[in-house]
Amino acid sequence: MSTQAQIYKATGPHQYMQAGCWSNHGANDLSVNIADVNRDGYNEVICSGSNNTYVLGLEAARLKYPNGGEELRGLDTVSIRWQRFEPPRCDSVSLFFSIDNGATYDTIATSIAPSDTNYPWVVPDVRSDSCLVKAVVYGPGWRQDVSDAVLRILPSGIAEERGDPRRSFGLVVCPNPMSTETYLSFGPWRAGKSSLRIFDASGRLVRDLSTEAEGRGCLRWEREGYDGQVVPQGVYVVQFRSGGKSATRKVVVK
Repeated sequence: MSTQAQIYKATGPHQYMQAGCWSNHGANDLSVNIADVNRDGYNEVICSGSNNTYVLGLEAARLKYPNGGEELRGLDTVSIRWQRFEPPRCDSVSLFFSIDNGATYDTIATSIAPSDTNYPWVVPDVRSDSCLVKAVVYGPGWRQDVSDAVLRILPSGIAEERGDPRRSFGLVVCPNPMSTETYLSFGPWRAGKSSLRIFDASGRLVRDLSTEAEGRGCLRWEREGYDGQVVPQGVYVVQFRSGGKSATRKVVVK
């Protein structure tokens, strides 16, 4: 004899999708309860019977890329992609990465709009065979999804170009280290195909200067972020892309 519990969640008006199934073979003492077992603000469904217990947590997000097995290069820009499910309610999404198989995590981005399902990430310039990416959905509580397996990050190995970037493709940051301001010299700039962006050490986009930089060969950065506030001390990455080429420079803010 077998009893079975099938769990569905609403995906729209009169529309449902199976979210889980649990069979209790050889017994008829199946019980189903609802409770916030892990105290994360969302209820789980607990099925039990014949000394077996199954806990189903409602899925809020599913990481699509990178999800394990990929080999990434430091300072490359990749698109972190995820799939959203509602319910549960989502107010914002945050992204994190680990280079030690989940022992510790650093922040990539927070307060991402609930409608977004991708985020451009500048891969940190490190070497690690045990990297993970984690997406966390916040609503009344929180839900998370982590890469199914580890991925690799290889150092960039980018050599610094020398000379005047206005004569040959390149990017120069001076002064570096900087205190209150620095000048970004770049070129050549191709309309509609160029970008000049600044990231922090975790790969989070701090400032996009592309609109201000368009058509110019030199731009002053006064260490301000998107909110107009002065960015903290640390190592930042300036990335210039144009015509299918890219140049990257580290700048130290002291």
